[in-house]
Amino acid sequence: MIEGRLTTYFSVHYRDEFSVLPQLSLELSGEKIIPDISIFPLMEYNWLFDEVRLTQPPLIVIEILSPKQSIDDLTDKISIYLNSGVKSYWVVIPTFKTIHIIYGNKQTATFLSGKIKDPATGVEIDMDEIFR
Repeated sequence: MIEGRLTTYFSVHYRDEFSVLPQLSLELSGEKIIPDISIFPLMEYNWLFDEVRLTQPPLIVIEILSPKQSIDDLTDKISIYLNSGVKSYWVVIPTFKTIHIIYGNKQTATFLSGKIKDPATGVEIDMDEIFR
């Protein structure tokens, strides 16, 4: 549910700036990974050719912690994402209605409510719309 809300939020509020691609296969720093949501600068689509896996890093990667998943599953990916050129890595924890943004030299910003702003990209979202 949270993945759908985040995808919709970005697709509606940033449709002229970003391409929002859920469950997209990426190959970054030699690792094959599938984040919950990848956000790229606005891309032109070739509807006749569907790329199976992208090798260019998205601006933002969003991972949503499921109730039975270990936080280590997500934190293990921090270096892969940031070292490959991802500007910010969001870890969303629905159980606690929390978003952690890791960016730059593994700096962290944690948000619990209200409007938040990604320090690396300037993207803003209203957490109340995501966790309603």
